Amino acid sequence: MVDKFQHYTNKSAIHVLWECLVAQDVWAVSVRRLQKGVGGQCDFRQLMEELLLKLPTEELKIFLVQAWLLWTQRNSVIHGGNKQDPSQLAKRATKFLEEFKQSHEHLTVQTSVARCSRWNPPPGASFKLNFDVAIFQDIDALGFGAIIRNGLGEVMASI
Repeated sequence: MVDKFQHYTNKSAIHVLWECLVAQDVWAVSVRRLQKGVGGQCDFRQLMEELLLKLPTEELKIFLVQAWLLWTQRNSVIHGGNKQDPSQLAKRATKFLEEFKQSHEHLTVQTSVARCSRWNPPPGASFKLNFDVAIFQDIDALGFGAIIRNGLGEVMASI
């Protein structure tokens, strides 16, 4: 099977993700609408446009995850890895989506009311540095930003 993947290393995305035998094996065990997918698209963009019109949101998500897994498998095989069974790829896609949904259910975002403050320019020909930090204790993370402006309010640098 390595030879089959190596043969497709220079092929287009539409071929690798939709038309080749390995991809067809994956779609054959996927959701019903993908099993009956029609070929003949000139590129991956055209395929995506058709699938956006044809598939419900959840099935489109499955397609996108399966396409990602298929491309990842292709890269793995090209670099010496083993080909996975198509039915396992389909199950992994469903599992990834389920884990993603569960992880988002546990995320909570606390909103705080931003205080209103008015920026005042620095005196004369000097610069002014403003910065802020946000601490997210729930997820052990923080973010920061800084901006330097001249007396006209023009941004000189930011991060």
